[in-house]
Amino acid sequence: MLRWQPGIQETDGIWASHWYDKVAASRGFGPPPGKRPELSGATAELADRCRPYYEAMREHAILPE
Repeated sequence: MLRWQPGIQETDGIWASHWYDKVAASRGFGPPPGKRPELSGATAELADRCRPYYEAMREHAILPE
């Protein structure tokens, strides 16, 4: 589910034509906009505590070609 055919899909639901303009025009995920934000304080501490779990999951990630 990292790539798709452009256009409204049958599975998009009744609101797709109203909400999904950019999705319907896309073919997949692009790079994130801008640079990664810098974290500080409690937010940085939380990210540091979560990082080992993220890294463990990332070892099993299916990355796009």
